[in-house]
Amino acid sequence: MSAKDPLQQRLDFMDFDAEARAKLRELKPLIEKALPPALAAFYEKVRKTPQMSAFFRDEAHMSAARGRQRRHWEIISAAEYGETYVRAVKTIGQVHARLGLEPRWYIGGYALVTEGLVRALAARLTEVL
Repeated sequence: MSAKDPLQQRLDFMDFDAEARAKLRELKPLIEKALPPALAAFYEKVRKTPQMSAFFRDEAHMSAARGRQRRHWEIISAAEYGETYVRAVKTIGQVHARLGLEPRWYIGGYALVTEGLVRALAARLTEVL
């Protein structure tokens, strides 16, 4: 068994080394530009999905969650996975558990947001080529 911390073990499993993190940081401005429309599409889907919309009291509650999501993705794109990151993701996980939000829903949500980011990155690549 490795003496590495669990986060580093996961990063190693994904081959997410220093070079990959540096490349992600280079994309940070594009990711931050693509986040608002990606999150808007995600929360529109949430509004239309009763199993998800039930977790929100009102539009202000959803807007606050969108802001937290944006900050979360900005932290991810900074590729600084230290103690602040670990605390943040643990808090997110605890909130999801406390609310009874099943992994299938938040993993699906991450997939939808990621899709929006990948589309933006692909569009940018097409422009460059």
